[in-house]
Amino acid sequence: IRDRFYPMAQTAEAYYMGNTLAPPNEEVLWSLGLQVLAALHAVHNAGAAVNTLDPSRVLLTERGTRARISGAAVADVLRPEVQAGAADPAACASPTPPDLTPPPHPRQVRKPLPIQQSDDLAALARLLISLATQQRTAAEPQVLNKSMAYINATFSPDFGHFLLLCLSGGTERPPTVHDAVALVSGRMMTQYAQTQWHEQALRAEMYKEMENLSLIHISEPTR
Repeated sequence: IRDRFYPMAQTAEAYYMGNTLAPPNEEVLWSLGLQVLAALHAVHNAGAAVNTLDPSRVLLTERGTRARISGAAVADVLRPEVQAGAADPAACASPTPPDLTPPPHPRQVRKPLPIQQSDDLAALARLLISLATQQRTAAEPQVLNKSMAYINATFSPDFGHFLLLCLSGGTERPPTVHDAVALVSGRMMTQYAQTQWHEQALRAEMYKEMENLSLIHISEPTR
């Protein structure tokens, strides 16, 4: 497990639900959601799943404008699960005298990877619903319809359609990250262009400072 330190980072839960900040507007929600979706796209294309996506696992930096997933794959390391349909290594070992001592933590069967990845998309939708309402329980099944009614009345239809797609994992054909990316491809291109513009502005300022420093000659004092 590798760690990385982000100074002054806060979880999405602490940033938007643990203080008196106003709820994030739709532009902020799209920005954070697309950043997390891009991360899911990279993870899913690598043949894995995040499995730990909730407001307490998403770090916000740069005054809440940049999202980073925390604790990815930790559950895979800590939980003694096996892939569905895979052979148990213990069962393939050479015969040994039976051990009648019950194991302290019986091995569980992990969900198939497509279902795990579909659960990641549903977790992203629940994350955005919780941020939009500033209530961690807003995406619970018993209040989900009420939360979606609030979102449909407050935000654009595109935002509601994106959430419904991510939440449709219980259907016969669960959505994939590629389905989600295709639905919001226009917004992702807009955000990419904004990121490029921001990076170019930072580079321009950095080069100006470098040029200013090159004009100053600091000679070592003679002794």
